[in-house]
Amino acid sequence: MALDDLFDLGDLLLQWRLYLGLAITFGVCWGIYTLIPEEPVCWILIVPVGLVGLWLSLKWEHRASLGR
Repeated sequence: MALDDLFDLGDLLLQWRLYLGLAITFGVCWGIYTLIPEEPVCWILIVPVGLVGLWLSLKWEHRASLGR
């Protein structure tokens, strides 16, 4: 049973939706980084945006793998 879970996790990490979501998240974070000149403010904005983007990418892929 645990081996099936590992295969499911591997399948989740090899889908195009995850990589598309991560690329969009990276683009948004890079845009924030280039537009805001002050580094502390920049990181205060980038960290939550990056975490939310990662979570949404994983959620999108997981929902698609369930067929919803």
